[in-house]
Amino acid sequence: VEASDFRRSILAQSLTNQSAMKYSGIFLLLLIATRSLAQPEMSDALVYDNKVYQPEIYSVQAYPSGNPLGVPFIQLNSGEVLEFHFDRMGMDMPDYTFQAIHCDHNWQPTALEPFEYIQGFPEGQISDVEASFNTLIDFIHYTFQFPNAMMKPRFSGNYLIVVYGEGDPDDIVLSLRVVVYETIVNAGGVIRNSSVIRDRYTHQEFDFTIGTATYNIRDVNRDLNVVLMQNWDWRHTITGLKPIFIKENELTFDYSGENTFAGGKEWRDFEMKDFRYASLEVANIMREPDGWHVHLVPDIPLGTKSYDTRIDLNGRYFVRNDEGAEATLDADYAYVHFELKCNEIPEGQVFAEGDFSKYTPEKYELTWNPATRSYTGIFLLKQGLYNYRYVVRDKYMNKDDISYTEGNHVETENDYTLIVYETDRANGYDRIIGQFYINSNRQ
Repeated sequence: VEASDFRRSILAQSLTNQSAMKYSGIFLLLLIATRSLAQPEMSDALVYDNKVYQPEIYSVQAYPSGNPLGVPFIQLNSGEVLEFHFDRMGMDMPDYTFQAIHCDHNWQPTALEPFEYIQGFPEGQISDVEASFNTLIDFIHYTFQFPNAMMKPRFSGNYLIVVYGEGDPDDIVLSLRVVVYETIVNAGGVIRNSSVIRDRYTHQEFDFTIGTATYNIRDVNRDLNVVLMQNWDWRHTITGLKPIFIKENELTFDYSGENTFAGGKEWRDFEMKDFRYASLEVANIMREPDGWHVHLVPDIPLGTKSYDTRIDLNGRYFVRNDEGAEATLDADYAYVHFELKCNEIPEGQVFAEGDFSKYTPEKYELTWNPATRSYTGIFLLKQGLYNYRYVVRDKYMNKDDISYTEGNHVETENDYTLIVYETDRANGYDRIIGQFYINSNRQ
């Protein structure tokens, strides 16, 4: 009996050891798989905004595939793809990796793990890398796509695309905001003169409704959030609005002041698609030892001028070389000379801004030149067509204003976007259940 008990004891121990080895192996495989899907821990320097972190990075763009004047909004599971482009000055060609971070409506990272909101791998290597050719200034062009065959979003919402040095999440190169939306609710709106009397001729009001006949939002005041955006610019948004009226199948947002934007003025523009010819906005083009120099016709403040109609791109730009075949690689860079003739603004800073400056606005500050009684700046820009304007920043309040340099007019043509978020408490993220676009002059 004792021998039999001993053999049973040995057999039980053997089975236990085999089971332990088996489950240890399974645990190891699960651990490896989990680590392969884990999101690298990002540096504390990461800002959840459009931003360039390294000075040698230029011409950052994100848009729907084949539409360089489009904006980085795509519909979930629609097959739509976003293109991302940027240049690195010089001939060094480091390897870069990108990843997508899911964010809430306030652009803060959600608690979701990457494998929950990404189908496939949480990060991808940027393999489409080419050197410039036939240019005086050398650069390396990088491009990648999202979604792609190896990385697709499972959920709608705000996504921050982060590019960093391969294997080093602390080596952040740039970050870009993109939107992945669903169309579950019907949204509509109208742009009109501000309801506030003092702003009636300078501001535009965005009144809108959200139709809920086919979708029930459980707690409107708690779970619903909306963002109003002017000219696709996250720096010009209105948030925190709740419906004024809640009907059976419709939510009405008809405020008096809280939903108004300064109208601004039609954007200034210049083109340098061909260095052989100077357009009306360009005083002269010169080839110098360090490259091309494009001198713009000096500008003046327009704040006291009446409104005048002109066709613009609402701040956007596109890369173009009329002499080349592939603008991303053969469009050269030029030193563009800006000049704003006006009196000195002792307590303000003057910047040139547009879509070209949104990732590094501090790079485009003009300086006061007492000899010419003007603000001047020289900025490196890639060949193409550009919209721009001048903005004055209060040194103490850190607040930007264009009323002096450009003026505000209710007649100005602007693009407006509504984004509708609902907090999905079961899954722990802000879902985008609708979006709506309207142009102030075409509605």
